Amino acid sequence: MLENTLGTNYHHFFEKSFITEWALLKSYKNFYKNLATLLSVLPTTQLVLKKDAIHITTSAHTENISLPLATRRSNLNAKKFHASEHPTTITFPAYLTGLLKALIPWRKGPYNILGHLIESEWRSSLKWERIKPVILPYCNNKCIIDVGANNGYFMYRLAESGAKWVLGLEPTARYVAQYDLLRTCLITSSNHDLLANHYLSPLGYEALDYFEARIDIILLLGILYHHPNPLAILRQVHRSLKKGGSVIIDCQGISDEQNIALFPSRTYTKKRGFWFLPTRNTLIAWLSRTGFQNIDIFYENTLTAEEQRRSVWAPFPSLSEGLSPQNSPAVLQTSEKYPPPIRYYLTAHK
Repeated sequence: MLENTLGTNYHHFFEKSFITEWALLKSYKNFYKNLATLLSVLPTTQLVLKKDAIHITTSAHTENISLPLATRRSNLNAKKFHASEHPTTITFPAYLTGLLKALIPWRKGPYNILGHLIESEWRSSLKWERIKPVILPYCNNKCIIDVGANNGYFMYRLAESGAKWVLGLEPTARYVAQYDLLRTCLITSSNHDLLANHYLSPLGYEALDYFEARIDIILLLGILYHHPNPLAILRQVHRSLKKGGSVIIDCQGISDEQNIALFPSRTYTKKRGFWFLPTRNTLIAWLSRTGFQNIDIFYENTLTAEEQRRSVWAPFPSLSEGLSPQNSPAVLQTSEKYPPPIRYYLTAHK
């Protein structure tokens, strides 16, 4: 179905995707060898979309499934596993644990993968509950792109939406590998057909050039403030949408009545990669000046550690470490003494 939408751009898009993926994933060749071994003994699974997490389940007793030690030792760091000192085999759960840990950090989730609960840094389930009412009623037979798809969390959330196809754009090799692990665990699923028209490309937002006036819905979740030219992204999104198409945006910003955007001198909440953090009015102005109309901010609130936090599966400083002071202050600010982060959610149309 994707090829029908792309038309004459189909071969160019997939050629570039293939070449890029090959270059990105060379450093993960041992991981993919082990992933193939896992597939050889994978029991029948099922995709279950629950409010708290995305579940991949099985009725099989996976602790009774064993894999040879040689495969483990030659391709994965043995410290990733918790097996006896001189085993000859490794159990399926321990093997899967090694694969999952090899891909830390897990930024988006949570997932429950065959009994392994992945508590990701971001509780993306909270974000999904906010955007679900504004996207699910309009997905049927629609072409959807998720820009910056990470491991495909929101693509899986759209599995039962009735969309014509869903494409994720994700240029980070680790997150592509996470997506591939999840898809591999679903190859034997009883409802695998739900994902038949889901694709992930290792290209960035620039790949939207292939889809001029072809897309119904574009997701731009947590993207704009991480780029030095957010207006260029919005223009590209606008060009890619059909007339009447919509964009759903989640953007981090600051609270202020003025048309301004914070430009951190180096870090924000002790993290690099932040460029422009707009106020509510500035975000609306960005969209208006790039051609969008019917702009509606349907949710805004201060970002808290309930939604973004350090976890076993993302064992690095997170939001709490970037705010100062940390004990329910009267006036919250970042460690750099900037205003605290606000999340703005909005829809806009072409």
